Amino acid sequence: MQNPRRPWTPEEDEIIKRYYSTGGWRACQKHLPHRTKKSIQSRASALKIRYGDVPGYVTASALAQALDDYAVNIVRLAEPAGAVRRIKNRVLIREDWATDYIEKRRKHAVGEESRTAGYLTTREVARLLRIGRTTALRWVSGRQSWLARRFGRPRVVRGKRGRLLWNPVDVERVRVALEKERQAAKSMRSFKSMALNLNYKRKRELRRKLQESGNSLITLVHGRLARFVEAI
Repeated sequence: MQNPRRPWTPEEDEIIKRYYSTGGWRACQKHLPHRTKKSIQSRASALKIRYGDVPGYVTASALAQALDDYAVNIVRLAEPAGAVRRIKNRVLIREDWATDYIEKRRKHAVGEESRTAGYLTTREVARLLRIGRTTALRWVSGRQSWLARRFGRPRVVRGKRGRLLWNPVDVERVRVALEKERQAAKSMRSFKSMALNLNYKRKRELRRKLQESGNSLITLVHGRLARFVEAI
């Protein structure tokens, strides 16, 4: 029966340091047949050696967590460079490649921040213009958008992870125009209200009269196309 208290020699420790991280306890037992699985694992734990921790490599999951990205994206980029190593269920990335990639991502992030500095998010645009987010997104696409018909499509860029960012100059120009129209609309009356006051049975009769007099005004109020007229 094996003595569980048999001391470990420096030569045995070197074998564990050499083989355990890449091959686990099975690779070590080939060179240490007198040691059991449990004893090899305990000794590796005491030496702070983990299976899969290969010198010169980092795990893809740890690198992805540090970069706030997905591991599959990093592995896809590292494979053509031959910087990927797989040990059972662990995927490792060579350290020199990981260092270069982190530096590239850092430079890209700095350039992206300077390029999109001052740009607005879709939520901020909707709040400034007092419109819905769906209306704002239609403005970008130009599909069935009254904003696109009146002011043209805004300039936008894609930020981190494809986030839509708006040019503040275009948004401010539209905001000022809409605020002026909203202020002007407060002193106007609708066709329906005026038709009732003037005893017109049909709004089209009042519309015809106003068009002849030149006192009609078409404007936008609260993001909807509405017709308002000056008081007669």
